[in-house]
Amino acid sequence: MRFLFSLSLTLFMLCYSSTATIAQDNYLVCLDDVESVRETLKNENKKLIFTGLSITQVPFELWASTNSYIIFFLTYDGKMCTSPGMTGQTIQINRNI
Repeated sequence: MRFLFSLSLTLFMLCYSSTATIAQDNYLVCLDDVESVRETLKNENKKLIFTGLSITQVPFELWASTNSYIIFFLTYDGKMCTSPGMTGQTIQINRNI
């Protein structure tokens, strides 16, 4: 499961950084006020499940509730970014990691 998650995040980052996929920028949402984003997520009953560092050294955060999840990656200029493909429905949360 972790391997598949890492693979999908890595592929997303490779695709996003490709000059041939500039049109995908329209689907990327980046927010400047990181603390407000985190506070809003907490108010929506989402919890920070884990933070990680991708193979390409991009920090990311996985936030989830019992109903949904969202993945943000953090840019070097301090923004939190996500896209519709990085959100979804939660199926199961393993609380005994």
